[in-house]
Amino acid sequence: MANSTISALTSATTPLAGTETLPVVQSGSTKQVSVANLTYGRDVSTRSILVRSDSGPTTYYGTILHDAVTTGANIYDVTSASGGGHVFRRGGSTLVSIDAGGNIIPAVAGKGVNFTANTPASGMTSQNLTWYEEGTWTPALLIAGGNTGITYTSQSGRYTRIGRMVEVECSVVLSSKGARTGAVRVGGLPFTPAIDILPATVVPTGTWVGLIVGGNIQAYISGTAVYLLLGTLTGTGSLTDANLSNTSAFTFTATFSV
Repeated sequence: MANSTISALTSATTPLAGTETLPVVQSGSTKQVSVANLTYGRDVSTRSILVRSDSGPTTYYGTILHDAVTTGANIYDVTSASGGGHVFRRGGSTLVSIDAGGNIIPAVAGKGVNFTANTPASGMTSQNLTWYEEGTWTPALLIAGGNTGITYTSQSGRYTRIGRMVEVECSVVLSSKGARTGAVRVGGLPFTPAIDILPATVVPTGTWVGLIVGGNIQAYISGTAVYLLLGTLTGTGSLTDANLSNTSAFTFTATFSV
């Protein structure tokens, strides 16, 4: 060894076993250290790591963390070379990613934010917040289940869903009520309620213009439609085509669970 150059030495077998030793100078003295202990107890940083598998090498940019408790449960925080975001994996499966804009994206539907650190009520069935969504929907007037001849000056709706709760907003202005006769309802809800919502449970509030009625208007939700009722909370019958004019307009909000 003393008279040999490194290039003249026989190549070591790879991968290394971790028991090989190297000379190092520590506190002015030459000592030996095993390959396994070169970085023991020290933070290690690198620009990239080449991870080889049966299917070939994969380059991960960023930090790789290892869960020493569970065999094979590696957690990778991976930043793409182009700065496209981070991906967290466990056991080879993607759990969650963070895109370039900073949005957190669960990889599997039904996963979200878990609040099990909170003490639940006795009837608790879940503490996972697994859904948020907002958007638009198109409310459509139905008379006796159909829409023949019904036209609009405007029809618009918005909704917000948080977990199982959905709030919808509706605005409809007619230009013609058509020629159908029968009960009136508003169809096109973006989600189907889990149960029928009776007036005593939820009363949509809003304004009603150009309706021919002698009392209050209430509503209940069933399926993907809002049924409009005349009278008190208990209702005295459905709103019908006879209660509409060609220029009737109304807005309301309603909340239901899915």
